[in-house]
Amino acid sequence: MADKLIRLSDSVSVMASAIISVSRADYSDYVIVKTNDGCTHSADRGYGEAAYTTKSRLIDEINAALAQTDASE
Repeated sequence: MADKLIRLSDSVSVMASAIISVSRADYSDYVIVKTNDGCTHSADRGYGEAAYTTKSRLIDEINAALAQTDASE
């Protein structure tokens, strides 16, 4: 099974298959990623990147990684 690490910050990367949710905290600029082991991580935004854009970028990266995983099986 081919899986891909998704970079959330300078110090945290998680496997795409371990991510269960990506959300933007209400009334804030934080993007929160939850994993299947119960951990919650805050994802770094790119320079000048809005929280909505960060959330969409992460979702696209995760979906692309999981699509490659499905294709390789």
